[in-house]
Amino acid sequence: AIALNNLGLACTMVRAVDKGIKYCSLALQQDTGFTLAKNNLNWAKSEEKKIQTEIDSLEKAPQENRSIDYYTKLGLIYSYIGKRSKSNDAYKAILKLDEKNAVAYNNIACNYIEMKEFDNAKQALQSAITIAPDVQLYKNNLAWAQDEEKKSKAGRGVTAQ
Repeated sequence: AIALNNLGLACTMVRAVDKGIKYCSLALQQDTGFTLAKNNLNWAKSEEKKIQTEIDSLEKAPQENRSIDYYTKLGLIYSYIGKRSKSNDAYKAILKLDEKNAVAYNNIACNYIEMKEFDNAKQALQSAITIAPDVQLYKNNLAWAQDEEKKSKAGRGVTAQ
């Protein structure tokens, strides 16, 4: 329970509040009287509300003010609360403004990895690599997607081809 609480705290501190809530909740499942985990869970939930308020404010922006920076911020904020599909919608809006935006493809891929949509992740990363072949991060994330896909298949009893 202590380790789960600490993990939840760390996730909340880096604004991955969806995971913070998850791990603090798991800590409380193991030890229902763990006051620190209760407090950290409440903090994570309050951060989630703040982030949702920030999203609501951003979404009120007029269409003409929605730039690449705007959509990047919106995509990142959605990912903080685990709304990966909404996050990807924001990043895809970037691609409508700049179809060669490798960062957007990379961010889309990271969401797809979290969503366990590995084919989509690999396709997005291939696009990022094609646009910016010298960026090692995109290659690293492609390896991450492939590793996670193997783990997922192994967990389901499917052998990798």
